Formats: sequence, structure tokens, C-alpha cells
Amino acid sequence: MIDIMSHKFVIQEDETVNAQVTITLLQKIESIYPEKSRIHLFCDNARCYRNKPVNLFLETSRIKMHFLPPYGLVEK
Repeated sequence: MIDIMSHKFVIQEDETVNAQVTITLLQKIESIYPEKSRIHLFCDNARCYRNKPVNLFLETSRIKMHFLPPYGLVEK
């Protein structure tokens, strides 16, 4: 993740990507910004962001996910 205001990176290295790893990353992002009431996260349409456990986490999270359009729908 790149913070567009400070240009700082948030990095997490994992051997696999799944719902629990994604939730751990989202929790890490929340912990970096304790003063923010809403955190906007722009991401691609990877499955790890669009599954039931992650959606359940986001229901009570300060993170609001925004998804980029699929690659085939990007206008030139």
C-alpha cells in the first residue's frame, strides 16, 4: 500500500494470499492510522479482497474499499 499523502509504503510479506492474510493487512493499515475515522483503500479486483470473511471484517472496519474497473473496461 502507498499512502498518497505521505508517500510512505506499508508492506507485508506472506507466503500465500488468502482471506486471513488480507484481514491481517487491513488491520495493520487501521493500526497505522488510529486518528482517521475513514480510510479509503483503492485496489484491484483480486479475489482476496472480494470474499465473505473480508466483507464481514469491512462491515465494522474504518476501511472503505474502492475497486478499480476491470482491465478490459478501462477507456483509452
